[in-house]
Amino acid sequence: MKLSAFLKALGPSPVDLPVIYFTDEAAIGAGYHLTELKSAPTTSIDCGGNINHFHEVTLQLLDGSVGKHMTAGKLTKILLHSLKTLPDLDWADVKVEFAPNNEGLQLFLLGEPIVTDFEVRVPLIADGAVCKPAALGGDCVPSLTGSCC
Repeated sequence: MKLSAFLKALGPSPVDLPVIYFTDEAAIGAGYHLTELKSAPTTSIDCGGNINHFHEVTLQLLDGSVGKHMTAGKLTKILLHSLKTLPDLDWADVKVEFAPNNEGLQLFLLGEPIVTDFEVRVPLIADGAVCKPAALGGDCVPSLTGSCC
């Protein structure tokens, strides 16, 4: 999900609703901190020897244990300012960096916000490694060991 789509989904939320991010394991603690939004052009070479050029957008969350959840109004204000300042933050789907208890950084996909009368719940969907050539139906030919590398 791109930031503009995320903002659009947040749009009808009352500004004072708490925004609660959650993984399959648990909700991120109240008092979390949105530390950074990153936009980066990336060049890579995959296991099939293909050169790839793409853009990555990352939102980093620091786990919290004290305080309140950020409100929908504050989050919207931060994201609108960030997109105005760095328009390329909308060039790719957002990945979320987060580490439970701030140990062991993990990567998640930003899910569709769920707005209720009491809160905005944002699912963080676990992201895994992928073999790009195989995923694209391309040049990844497994060897005798079962690996394409």
